[in-house]
Amino acid sequence: MHEEFVKDLETGEILEATVPFILASITSGSEDTSLIQPLLLTYRQFTTPVHLLKLILERFDLPKSSFSGFAEHSVSANPTGVGIPRKLYFDLAQPVQIRTVNILKLWVTYYWSDFESCPEAKKMLLNWIKGRRASTLNTVNLDVVLYPTVKKQLENNTVHIPGPPPILP
Repeated sequence: MHEEFVKDLETGEILEATVPFILASITSGSEDTSLIQPLLLTYRQFTTPVHLLKLILERFDLPKSSFSGFAEHSVSANPTGVGIPRKLYFDLAQPVQIRTVNILKLWVTYYWSDFESCPEAKKMLLNWIKGRRASTLNTVNLDVVLYPTVKKQLENNTVHIPGPPPILP
């Protein structure tokens, strides 16, 4: 598959998609979060915890290509480094960063064993949190939203395994 996604021509349903496409879809303006759980359940079949974590962290930082429609010279001394006004950056970044942190929080809460079994991913996550906690470009307070969950998992060193879904008649 060379495209970002493949749709069924009759139904319009997505049949195949790349991980970056899935992450962009579930962290953009769409309210559809139905792909988060399947992604976290199945990613091990086609990638590693380190690779998925890298993609998620890149999504949090919004690549400069996200702002390709804006003039690079609109703000000369811009702390965002993407050539757009700080307020506009925050308006665009906040929904993506909130949704991205929510994915990380779900992953840490329900699949902590991925980090326990992959020390490289665990170290990468902890270093990222440590480095990002003081960043002025965060639109999400990691000390409130993500760090307590990670800290709890580190202290408990337990794996939370959700129960099976209820069986409805």
